Amino acid sequence: MPLRVRAIDVGGPDLARVVVVSRRAEPDAAWGEDDFRRAAGHEPRHLVLLATDDGEDAGAAELAAIEAWDESLAMWLSLWVVPGRHGDAGVLLWEAIRGHCAAHGLTGLRAAVSSDRVELLELLLAKGFREVERDQRVRPRADRVSFSHWNEAPCWYSSREAS
Repeated sequence: MPLRVRAIDVGGPDLARVVVVSRRAEPDAAWGEDDFRRAAGHEPRHLVLLATDDGEDAGAAELAAIEAWDESLAMWLSLWVVPGRHGDAGVLLWEAIRGHCAAHGLTGLRAAVSSDRVELLELLLAKGFREVERDQRVRPRADRVSFSHWNEAPCWYSSREAS
């Protein structure tokens, strides 16, 4: 079966696979199944995605509420892609995220990524994200880089986004 992305029911058994992928892509990832369920419980636009290729999990993503700011048209993006799969699984996950945002009237995304996740940083920058903040030394040899992506026109595409 070719590479595909599908939404995951946070009450179903596939949520455990998302947790495994998140920790495989980012060993310091701290979220567990209960965290995903809690986030989904108070945000109707919440989304969890899983990318699979011939039965092997290649990446996952989550869109969740931004609780620290009053941004009703923006969501927090967590994107976990298995190393070496950013060019295919990462891009397909992005397409699904973009479609979900368009369908729900979302105009912005925020994300934070460790600076040692070079492939993911490059993907986010290629898709129009812009660095807004850097917290140094979150981990030895890695900074935490915060990004935002805002829709500047009536359509979802930003002026920098590669197609």
